[in-house]
Amino acid sequence: MPPLTRLHHVILIGSFIAGLTIRLWIAWQPWERLVSTGAFGDDACYYGSIAWHIAHGYGPTADGVHPTNGFQPLWAFMLVPIYALGIDKGIAINCALTLLAIFSAATALILFAIARHLWSVPTGLWVAFFWSFSPTVLRQSMNGMETGLYAFMLSLATWYYIRYVVIATAKDNRDERVSAYPIRYAIMGGLIGLTVLSRIDGLLFAFALLATHVIREAFMSTKHRGERRPSSPHQSSHQNAPITSMMPEWYACSKRMNGLRSICNILLASWVFVMLLLPWLVYSLHTTGKLMPESGPAVRFLSLAYKGMADGGVDSALMRYSILEGIATIMRLRQWHFAWSRISGLLTPIGAMILLLGISTMLMIAIHQLWRAGWREHLLWVICGLRHLSFLFAFAIMLFCAYTLYQFGWWFFPRYFFSLTPLGTLIGAALVESIRRALMHSSRCARECDTPSAGYAKSIIAYCWAGSVVIFQIAMCIIGWVYLRANVFGGFEEYLRVAYWLRENTPVDARIGMFQSGVASYLSERTVINLDGVVNGSALNALRQRRMLRYVASQGIKYVGDWEGLLRILLLGRSSDEGRKKWRLVCIRKGEISIYRLELRHPTDAERSAHGATHRTGNR
Repeated sequence: MPPLTRLHHVILIGSFIAGLTIRLWIAWQPWERLVSTGAFGDDACYYGSIAWHIAHGYGPTADGVHPTNGFQPLWAFMLVPIYALGIDKGIAINCALTLLAIFSAATALILFAIARHLWSVPTGLWVAFFWSFSPTVLRQSMNGMETGLYAFMLSLATWYYIRYVVIATAKDNRDERVSAYPIRYAIMGGLIGLTVLSRIDGLLFAFALLATHVIREAFMSTKHRGERRPSSPHQSSHQNAPITSMMPEWYACSKRMNGLRSICNILLASWVFVMLLLPWLVYSLHTTGKLMPESGPAVRFLSLAYKGMADGGVDSALMRYSILEGIATIMRLRQWHFAWSRISGLLTPIGAMILLLGISTMLMIAIHQLWRAGWREHLLWVICGLRHLSFLFAFAIMLFCAYTLYQFGWWFFPRYFFSLTPLGTLIGAALVESIRRALMHSSRCARECDTPSAGYAKSIIAYCWAGSVVIFQIAMCIIGWVYLRANVFGGFEEYLRVAYWLRENTPVDARIGMFQSGVASYLSERTVINLDGVVNGSALNALRQRRMLRYVASQGIKYVGDWEGLLRILLLGRSSDEGRKKWRLVCIRKGEISIYRLELRHPTDAERSAHGATHRTGNR
């Protein structure tokens, strides 16, 4: 592993401190602003409510009424001490984001360590820099939810597996010792278990890692069985004998023992992994009757309901839309389009074209120099490091298929696919460093061939390439932050206004029903019951059975509020004709989010006459 110089330490620590400073600055904005801009959004407030109820002895529930498993347990339980200390709910938001700031900044160091092991120290520095200044990372890892913790745990498990299992096992095999010690596999199983507890789709990561490791061990075992090991100085006289007969008995026995130990190690890692998950699985099964979080089926149902397919099957048009949304999210197409529009707005059209021409010229020069320096060698250098990350590629494929072909929830795709960002950052950093290496290699070759002027010119190109990448990344960070504020941080102030309105205009013992209930449940000091099923499984059953108004009345809910579109689709649209005839909604607050009082309809004279006639006919 290449050593770190003083300059490397300065760059790494500088990137870490800068990234942590930016994140802490975000975390300690006034909490009202964090909520009203969506930095700590409605779904993040579910975690606050659940952690508050756990800290006060009510158990995992978002409303104090319905137990739920519709959340990621590791992050929720990490928040419990904050509320157990009696910290104000507003300051608790700042504390939660501070934890996420630490996890997000620390992830840069872990990715640096991964890249250092797989490629080189400069590659690790690029990774740390990209992660620290990425607007996507800033937004998703600081959203008040489990996303930042999940990326941290996933990166930590990846680093540990590469450092203490893959590389250590290869070194042990070269030294003809046994493979990685059992304690390493036990720790690996523990880290995988914590990764799954940080987010349930970590199960795909666990399966990908363990499956690829088993395949790797089987391949290595087959490779070792084919090795020739002379058993005596007279071995050369038995060239036509089978390979196994040429191995000494102790060597074959050693290989069999290593194979058995590998199986035992995998079983040990799996056992630790299952033991970590078992308490949470038992709780989920006991309280909800489900092993998986109830939020998953709810999001899938809502996705189909918004498209008018809640009661029917999924057609090819929906699948095509979902796949394209997934690709656009992973490729950040909307962010790139916005960045170009902002640049065009700041500059004249001619200036924007000149800037684009300059960037294109730099890329063409870099690609040309890479070609001349032997692109195959440098590309193979990247691929050789990526081969140890094959399990992450398998995880990426499974994750993409799971969300685009089954789970849906397109509005959550940026969060769902954020777990692929560490892999993308590693690939991008390796490619940038390969181009820089090619340029520097070309410069050294030119100087060695007695053409120092050409060598110095190519060195300047290499430094310009690195500098342009740095400037471009910082510019994207600034523009990306503007994009997020302009396109994502909109409309959330209404959630805060509604929470305050409910606190001031409803009785203390009132029950309020909302589909988007996170902020209101957290800040209104009222019992706000979730109606979209994300943290309330009984509401999801009512949605599926088209009895929402009857369900709302059975829960003692007197007030219903939300966006008009959601009330139309999910409340009235998922209620029976009988329910709509029996109950009516009386508006008591008109706004982007309206509040209605639920009242029994008084039958008209015509309805009474019709009902009486029907009753008399039935008696005859």
